[in-house]
Amino acid sequence: MTKTKIFFTLILCILLSIPGYAGSFMEITGRRVVEKNEIILEVNKIYKDELDYLEISGFTPNSAQSFKKTEVLRNKDGIRILVYAGLVNTSKNERGDFNITIPVEKNINKVFFGNKNELIWERKTAGN
Repeated sequence: MTKTKIFFTLILCILLSIPGYAGSFMEITGRRVVEKNEIILEVNKIYKDELDYLEISGFTPNSAQSFKKTEVLRNKDGIRILVYAGLVNTSKNERGDFNITIPVEKNINKVFFGNKNELIWERKTAGN
């Protein structure tokens, strides 16, 4: 390894250890999970073809941010939505909003958002 490569590797390690720079690096790579308090989120329940669905849409007020990917993680009684954001790439026509529609089976009672697992929807039952 040359001295130049060692120098730049050291600088990168230092920058990534500083709060703020690590977050910026994560945004560039598209690996940062968006939390509910960072976006304007809307959840609507619809009934179609004898099934319940949720339409989940979000918008970021940060014009430098775009949504890269959404993940729907299911377990026996709940769903977790993860939305990944990064810096907008105008050459790829990326946008600052997302819209997904997911089926909600009868055994699913709650839907959570982000790494913080914030509740965004709960099935109405006789008790609540």
